[in-house]
Amino acid sequence: MWAHREDRLQDRHKALIGTPGPSGCNIDGSLSSGDPVAGLYVFESNRVERLVAALVEYFQNNKDPDPMATEQVVVPGQAVAQYLSLQLAMGLGVCANVDFPFPGSFFRSAVVAALQATGCPCAAEAWDPEPLTLALLEVLPKVRHKLHETFATASGPDEVVTRKEWWLARTLARIFDDYATNRPEWLKMWSQGSARGTKAALEESQATIYQALCEHIGSPHPMSRLEDAIKVLRDRDIKVPLLPRRLCVFAVTAIPEPLFRVMLALSNRLEMRLFILSPSDKYFGDMLVADEVQVDLRRHGSDLERHHYGNPLLQASGKIFRGLHRMMHDEAADVAVEWVEGYEEPGASMLGTVQSDCLHLVHRGEDEPPVPCDRPDGSIRLFACPGPMRQVEVLRDQILHLLARDPTLDARDILVMAPAFDEFVPLIDAVFLDGDKDPTKAASNTGFPEVPYSIAGQSTLDPATEVVIRVLELTRSRFKASEVLDLLAMEPVRLRFGMDSDDLEAARKLVTLANIRWGIDEGHRQAHGQPADRANTWRFGLDRLFLGVATEEELASVLPVPGIEGTRTTALGRLTAFFERLVAIAHKVQGAASTSSFTPHGAHRTLVEWHEIISEILASFLLPSADQEPLREACQAMVSHAETARSARPVDLETIIATLKYTRSSSTAGFLRGGVNFCPLSSSAASLPFKVICLLGMDDAKFPRRNDRPSFDLIGQHRGSFDLCARDEDRHAFLQAILSARQALLILWNGRDQRTNCDIPPAVPVGEFLDVLAETFTNLGRDALVSRPPLHPFSIENFTAEEKSFDRRAYQAATSRSQAAKVAPLAIVLKPPEEWVASPEDLTRFFKNPIKFLMERRLGTKLDEEQEVMEDRVPVVLDGLEKWKVGDAVFDALLAGTDIAVTRSRLRMQGMLPVGSLGQCLLDEVENDARRARENAARLMAGTNRLVVVDLKANGVSVRGTLNTMWGDVQVIPRYGHVHTHKVLSAWIHHLLAAVCDPLFSGHTYLIGSDKSDDWHCCVEFSDCPGTGASLAERARVHLDDLLELFKTGSMRPLLFFPSSGLVFVSEGGNRSKASAEWKSNPHSGGEGSDPYVQFMLGKIDPWAKGVTGVPDELTPEALAKRVFGPLLECVSRTSGG
Repeated sequence: MWAHREDRLQDRHKALIGTPGPSGCNIDGSLSSGDPVAGLYVFESNRVERLVAALVEYFQNNKDPDPMATEQVVVPGQAVAQYLSLQLAMGLGVCANVDFPFPGSFFRSAVVAALQATGCPCAAEAWDPEPLTLALLEVLPKVRHKLHETFATASGPDEVVTRKEWWLARTLARIFDDYATNRPEWLKMWSQGSARGTKAALEESQATIYQALCEHIGSPHPMSRLEDAIKVLRDRDIKVPLLPRRLCVFAVTAIPEPLFRVMLALSNRLEMRLFILSPSDKYFGDMLVADEVQVDLRRHGSDLERHHYGNPLLQASGKIFRGLHRMMHDEAADVAVEWVEGYEEPGASMLGTVQSDCLHLVHRGEDEPPVPCDRPDGSIRLFACPGPMRQVEVLRDQILHLLARDPTLDARDILVMAPAFDEFVPLIDAVFLDGDKDPTKAASNTGFPEVPYSIAGQSTLDPATEVVIRVLELTRSRFKASEVLDLLAMEPVRLRFGMDSDDLEAARKLVTLANIRWGIDEGHRQAHGQPADRANTWRFGLDRLFLGVATEEELASVLPVPGIEGTRTTALGRLTAFFERLVAIAHKVQGAASTSSFTPHGAHRTLVEWHEIISEILASFLLPSADQEPLREACQAMVSHAETARSARPVDLETIIATLKYTRSSSTAGFLRGGVNFCPLSSSAASLPFKVICLLGMDDAKFPRRNDRPSFDLIGQHRGSFDLCARDEDRHAFLQAILSARQALLILWNGRDQRTNCDIPPAVPVGEFLDVLAETFTNLGRDALVSRPPLHPFSIENFTAEEKSFDRRAYQAATSRSQAAKVAPLAIVLKPPEEWVASPEDLTRFFKNPIKFLMERRLGTKLDEEQEVMEDRVPVVLDGLEKWKVGDAVFDALLAGTDIAVTRSRLRMQGMLPVGSLGQCLLDEVENDARRARENAARLMAGTNRLVVVDLKANGVSVRGTLNTMWGDVQVIPRYGHVHTHKVLSAWIHHLLAAVCDPLFSGHTYLIGSDKSDDWHCCVEFSDCPGTGASLAERARVHLDDLLELFKTGSMRPLLFFPSSGLVFVSEGGNRSKASAEWKSNPHSGGEGSDPYVQFMLGKIDPWAKGVTGVPDELTPEALAKRVFGPLLECVSRTSGG
């Protein structure tokens, strides 16, 4: 049964030479006897380097007599074009006047040239995907009534192009272009009014659309007349202009069958040299896996066994290689053949063995025995990492190890590819960017040695396009404060309006102070279905800010924002200039004079009109620069495509935004520019030889890509032998990466869950590769082949393994963590200050959170500083803090005796309240609570208000300040809101200070709140002081001295005093479980255990559950709670009223 294959093995590695003609073709299509001999010459190798050498030798020995002639070298992708241009420059001394077209564009242009030579109209430009999309937008409404519901429901109203219809047109354009390349016979049948009869409804609909396109454009697709073009190309008597004198096709591994036939036809007219990259020197075109056999069952009959042979890697991932082999045999079987040897035996490493098995079609365990191997030799490394960031960190360390071990290895000899490349770009910059250029300094200090690198191929929006999209999206949005400021913060916009980072921060604070939330003005609010209220809009806020520059007095119902002066004035002017420019563009985009007429869809405009608006946006929001050229060229091309497609339908705002987002650029400018090369995983880049090739992100969910064809794509429903999909292309790239690595291959994937640490399997092709390795080498299972790095870069395991991490910062973190486990942070004691000075407010803040006071005041460390979040929501239901601010303002007005109506009006003018009746109801509720607290306090504030000066020295601490809460001989402390434990502590401190410093004090202090809490009623009274002293002042002095002693202690070391849980512990008779519950979950503060300062000092330790070691007995949480709350509870009275 092997006879058929053995016959084919004898015909491999020969040049397929067409019947030589007397001459080649001139540029005008005429023939001259001095030109190269026409024919197809094939060179094959498993090494790109050998193919490059053959191409260089050909150019050296066959110089074109016309020095101005452009050489044409067809390549599979941009990466190969850049690599080949460098190699030609090195081999020839210079690489100039050489074009590197792709197979599809070149061979389809040859079809067009052949048809034009016979006078057939082509309109080739109109059939390109971009103008074809616009042409489809013109014809779809005309034939909607004839179409299947899949197409009919997606096409929009006749008067305007919607986003859904644009997506359908763009998808159909891509599909028709795919049909033209892979199924030109379908287009021919459709243009003749017939269909294949399969999937009748969908196919008839597409045939109808295609026929309407032919009528609209004026001619059928050039590829539908492929047979006519091939006949012309084969007929040497017909002059075909614009064809090159000779053609080289380099490293192309996938050519659709119709284009392959065009290539063969061209070989009858010009000299064509085909440089084929093949993994094996044997024929394997009929090697099929099970699913492919089912597809080709009709072709191969029932003899399936003979197609299962050879190397498993080529079986699983070599479909594209096999397709080209089969086409060469089937389509060029009658051509004379001559061998051209070009294969190279790989080395003896594990990687070389795998490549050699591919070369000889060896399946270890069946054709030959496995290779003895006790341990991996490092040429193939696989890493199951916990997350994408760890993949990049591990990759960096592995690259540094490779560079350190091999002095001949340079960073530019390393290629790193990833399937989901855009996700890795920010991680690559984060990990590789801050390497130290001085290796000595990197090793002795912190950091790691620099690894030069370059990134190419990321799919990004250029800054100008991103700005235009942001502006257009804002014109249909609510003008949220955060979105407007985010646009202003973009660097091109910021520079256009002359703002630096300080100006941006000032603008952000101004917007917050003015309570700007969303909406241009009240009309804009109305356009979005909300009441026409001016509060919290941009006009409302800017009016307040500008009035604050001029005066502090209310004017025309506008309340100025105080403190607008100095640099804030400059920032306000620039912010206003930016905002007014944005509003002017919004009016133009919307086509409305009033903001009340704005709509989410904007005005309907033609592409020419949208081009004018985009140009105005660029002039308004960006400084003139070359960065705008790609967008300007894209817009001009869009207009040109509209003219080519004769498209005049208006387009809505959402559709033009989607169109701009689709024009993402993928630049290869950084490829092969020195340093480690990072790029997306593609067959073009993977075919290039590098000493080290690394593959990132080989996760099962992302590689290989799934079938992305829409349901109405007929090729996806009826795949042929040579049809490819994204899955086939990804597998092909993976196989090429294995074969192109010369010294080492590294594969990394997300192999462990970051939370559960459970293993995650790699992508299926990687799993198959692991199986091949296990079959190829004895004594090597998956555990020996796969490394599993720790979760964190600062894990001590990274520095105790055989290959240590190079990151000295991570090493310091790892060692400090291990040392920190041995050192109790609570044992740290600071030196006392030169003088102990405190105010009553300092004592209050200290006993509210002693650890926070220590870290902020003595250590200068702030942990809970968070950037203020820009609020976009108009107040509807106020949260606790917002409601407290409103209530506190009303309460202060009642205490001061001012007109409450004025206060209510000012609160509205500040934008602090919900609009309409909601705000009125909230004010009524808050005012009732504030009046009740004011009435409770008023019964006690009968005497004259006195100011008591505090100036004493107790226990070595100078306490200085004032008490303004004395009314006659009692102290009354009114507060709006709940009475919480920290407020009671503050009142206790004021009670002791009044007893010591005010001889008129009667010993009664009242803390008045508007509402009770879980632990305290709304009125708390302190009476006298416990103790044995003769006078109130003496008794109070004892307790004040004790509190000041704790203040001194807590200013030098962490003091484990926790007010809320400590009070529960004391009042519940030393119940630690209840204190622990309070520590973990407090409805008002989130629990003292969640405080960032406490967490920094204690970590996850619950001081009430297990206790804290390493502190003196007198400073334990239990002892401190009894020490503070014991005397306080002896003289406190909790009542509900005054």
